[in-house]
Amino acid sequence: MKNYVLQDGCHNCHWKFVKEDWDSPDEYYCTYGDKKARPICGSVFMKERFGDAGDIPEDADDDWWSERGKQLDKEYTAWGEWSKNRGTDRAGICELWQEEEKKE
Repeated sequence: MKNYVLQDGCHNCHWKFVKEDWDSPDEYYCTYGDKKARPICGSVFMKERFGDAGDIPEDADDDWWSERGKQLDKEYTAWGEWSKNRGTDRAGICELWQEEEKKE
């Protein structure tokens, strides 16, 4: 290939977050301006599954399941709020683009 150049875009921006999962295409999000930590995204591949409370105890009762359901709802809602209006296209670019830090 002659004179091949990788163009700048969300795929190589410092501010990107890429949600990866086993059976879905990668999803790109912009993290610019985040003041607090990103909530878990629900990706099983990335070990950020919603409602992952570890092993189910043998004595799990209705209260335990109810609390687990509340936690699942809280995590799902937090991701939905965070990701709203942050979705990007990997080939897109905006005026906030910054070069990604090089990993050695």
